[in-house]
Amino acid sequence: MAESTAQSKRLVAKLIHRDSVVSPYYNSNDTVVEQLERSMKASAARLAFLYAQTERYIIDMNDHFQLSLLPSASEPLFLVSFSMGHPPIPQLTIMDTGSSLLWVQCAPCKRCSQQNGPLLDPSKSSTYASLSCNNPLCRHAPGGDCNWLNQCVYKQTYVDGLPSVGVLATEQLVFQNSDGGTNAVPDVVFGCSHENGNYKDRRFTGDGANIEGYSTPIEVIGGHYYITLEGISVGEKRLVIDYSNAFSWEEKRKRVIIDSGTAITWLAENVYRALDNEVRSLLDAVLKPFRRESFLCYKGSVSQDLFGFPMVTFHFSGEADLVLDSESLFYQATADVFCMAVRQASAYGNNFKDFSVIGLMAQQYYNMAYDLSQYKLFFQRIDCELLVD
Repeated sequence: MAESTAQSKRLVAKLIHRDSVVSPYYNSNDTVVEQLERSMKASAARLAFLYAQTERYIIDMNDHFQLSLLPSASEPLFLVSFSMGHPPIPQLTIMDTGSSLLWVQCAPCKRCSQQNGPLLDPSKSSTYASLSCNNPLCRHAPGGDCNWLNQCVYKQTYVDGLPSVGVLATEQLVFQNSDGGTNAVPDVVFGCSHENGNYKDRRFTGDGANIEGYSTPIEVIGGHYYITLEGISVGEKRLVIDYSNAFSWEEKRKRVIIDSGTAITWLAENVYRALDNEVRSLLDAVLKPFRRESFLCYKGSVSQDLFGFPMVTFHFSGEADLVLDSESLFYQATADVFCMAVRQASAYGNNFKDFSVIGLMAQQYYNMAYDLSQYKLFFQRIDCELLVD
């Protein structure tokens, strides 16, 4: 293994989109329209998954009743590649800010999902160490418990499918640099799964990220990241939003989930209505509007017909602004139809009317950094074309 000669100031990992040619999910027969439709369906399933997890967390705290669980998405939007252990074993995992634990499949595995590449074998790695039940981190493990070997065991449950069950441990993670070298991150806490179901949901957060730009406070509740949406502007116009029914949970605070596993943005009913009305006031006079599965759509082209369309700004607490241009607010559904990449969450039922999720399209062209020591989310506008490959 080639080691880095200098300590890197930040860790950069290249993401692999689900439809990339280097993704194991890639299908050369898929059309762009088919890829978009799959992404929209996955976003709807993801919305249900996040809502059910949130409701289950509230219910677990109050212990009042049981929720009928909803299905979740089984395919990722992004994957990240790295190696674990010494000697290093390559791993391809789902990158997801909506989950609270990094876990991988380990040998021996009694019930495992199909995986590209070898499983991590703890008995063959010199850098692997299981955590004891006395370790303070064991108290924070999902379903944390103790086995007969005094090892900390976890049980990560999901809305759909069997849970991931295994041992909480530490291991070395190795990332490839753009210059061909490697960065090794020692003693990363992870779940070594010896039994799991269908939903392979994994996350990694490393030190040394690029922490710059606007910042807004985040809250971590039930493994999800919440930020406070103060308002929305279209151009210079601040929208008037009736918050009397929106964000009703927790004393009507304007709290929204920010998520990397959802392509589009879902907004609470009253928040969406204010944005929808303003967009229609600008476009309906010049383009033909129609609804496509509750999406606001128009006949035309994003690149041509939306030239000069005003920026849409999401205002978060701490005076942090997320600015969306037309390519972040709309997507080209077909050659002659484009739709708004923002949808009313209550399209999937009245239970969702106060639920909001900021999706991935709204975050594109931004460097997003989660500082969990200060509980802040930083985001900075970047020129993707200038990034080093």
